[in-house]
Amino acid sequence: MPTRKIKITAIRVAFGEAATTFELIAYRKQTAWGTRRHVGWESVEAMDRQFPETFNNIDRANRHIALAPSTPCPVLIGVRAQSPARLLDAARTVDAGEPWAGYLLFETNQGTDAHIVEPGNAGPRKLTTVSLLAMVSSRPARLPGGHVVFEATGPEGLGIECVAYEPTKQFRNVVGLLGPGDRIRAVGAWREGGSSINLEKMELIEIATRVVSVPPPRCASCGTTFKSTGRKGPLRCRTCGAEAPRLVLHQVLAGEGIPPFAQPYLRRNLAAIAQVVRDGRARGEFRAADPTLVAFTIISQSIWFALVGREIVGILGGLPGAGDVADRVERHVVDVATRFLEES
Repeated sequence: MPTRKIKITAIRVAFGEAATTFELIAYRKQTAWGTRRHVGWESVEAMDRQFPETFNNIDRANRHIALAPSTPCPVLIGVRAQSPARLLDAARTVDAGEPWAGYLLFETNQGTDAHIVEPGNAGPRKLTTVSLLAMVSSRPARLPGGHVVFEATGPEGLGIECVAYEPTKQFRNVVGLLGPGDRIRAVGAWREGGSSINLEKMELIEIATRVVSVPPPRCASCGTTFKSTGRKGPLRCRTCGAEAPRLVLHQVLAGEGIPPFAQPYLRRNLAAIAQVVRDGRARGEFRAADPTLVAFTIISQSIWFALVGREIVGILGGLPGAGDVADRVERHVVDVATRFLEES
């Protein structure tokens, strides 16, 4: 049977000249209904790159093919796009694992936010998708099953329970970073109970000021906690007297940026290493590479090894050479940098 070519306008938004998108749905032959689909990952990934006007084809982070349903329905694949012009060409490049029984092309409002309702004076209506300005009032908590929930205060003091469910995957990690006082725009389905929103997406409007308590680092030589020698001075080990700059990572996490006393050291080291790279390139000893980025790479290795410090010995345990970690790290950084620069 030849493929049927039918175009059906499924959704026409009633208000204004609303944006529309399109979806081509290819159907399975009846003998395949209820059986497992075998859509090729590589073909979907290639189609997604070749046809940038399509969307929601694939979730690379979770290795999930989004254009193929997991239910026993008759749909084989559904390819969505901003324009219908190349939808059929795009769908035909997908290795669906079986022949189509036919296809339909739908005009839709998927991806247009046409379903979002701005609540009026009466507040959100149950079972609608709303957009609400709110202020976070509690720290997010992860519930059994992987859901993340937090409390917020909306317009007119409206109490809101905001929930990011497990299927939203990495979105929950972003939600989990919120804190009391953060201002957000929450978008999602307003539940029937009248005080909870199932988050679809979220806009972070303003971050509240936070005071972060960061414990002092420990000396890589003896394990003793460092002690401050003043606001702009280095940290000093209370046992062996070794000095070290404040860990830049701790300062950045606290929102304070790179401490002023550390900036000259970083600039000097970056400039010195970059100049070595430039000189090597001028003599023809090093391959073409950005001197400043090479300097950042070398310094980042050194900082990383300094951060993990004593833990390296613990990780290596009784392995051969565990006792001379500092010398090995120095040789390793030099060797890696030299090999990279001399590689033709």
